[in-house]
Amino acid sequence: MTREPDRNAARSAVDPDPDRAATRPAVDPDPDPDRAAARPAVDPDPGPDADRAATRPAVDPDPDLAREAIEYCYEKDWTDGLPVVPASAELVDQFLAHTARDPDEVLWRMEHLGRECTLHTAAINAAMAGCLPEYFPIVLAAWDAVMRDRAAKGGGWQSTSGPAPLIVINGPIRGELGINCKGGIFAAGFRPNATIPRALGLMLRNAFGVVPHVFDQTTQGIPGRWSICFGENEEESPWEPLAVETGLQTDVNAVSCTLTRTYEFVDNRHTQDPEQLLNDFADTLGRTG
Repeated sequence: MTREPDRNAARSAVDPDPDRAATRPAVDPDPDPDRAAARPAVDPDPGPDADRAATRPAVDPDPDLAREAIEYCYEKDWTDGLPVVPASAELVDQFLAHTARDPDEVLWRMEHLGRECTLHTAAINAAMAGCLPEYFPIVLAAWDAVMRDRAAKGGGWQSTSGPAPLIVINGPIRGELGINCKGGIFAAGFRPNATIPRALGLMLRNAFGVVPHVFDQTTQGIPGRWSICFGENEEESPWEPLAVETGLQTDVNAVSCTLTRTYEFVDNRHTQDPEQLLNDFADTLGRTG
């Protein structure tokens, strides 16, 4: 499933008054009013600088206040086990400025759970995941693409196998955002590769309540469930980019996404002969089914 990300900015950030930044209430990533934030958040972003209006604080934040805000998110059960970025209203508006879509648009509704996720809720969770605002069109395109998967539209997210979204990014945006396309694509160290899929995981957790021991029925799960995201190495690949294979034009920014259940290395160190390599591929496929 491949989608072209919307990169039109139609909204502008609101309320830039730094005097109000520390007193704005937390933006609740869960639309359930019973779990809404009951006290003000500590805003770790006191204001934009000249180079990166969306992300970097103009002064060093107080680490004690930042920790208090992070611990509050843990108390509210908004995290996936790792710390999240407290999402101020101003920060969320910076994410919304990267799409022309309506913040109140319902991205998906899980009727059997009685829950839904709006675009505004997605922006909150993308911010909490550690994304930069300019990643948000990729997050939306990945969500739209994976939700065309038959399993995802059903009860796949709650399956005992604990499926993981695999996200492949094509186009010039790979270089613009610094997405890792070669060498260690499943390893840590690259912000967009790590935070874009994490945003999807937080959306499922906070908007739909798909959490372990509640609506998530995963038995063992998949290591790196929310970190399988990479750009295709188009420049060195002998094949057409995946996005082109699915019908898009060359150099179009595109996101392809599907659910995976497991993965395994094909460890071949003894030959470069194509026929022997295919035998190794076949052996591995036979083990995994």
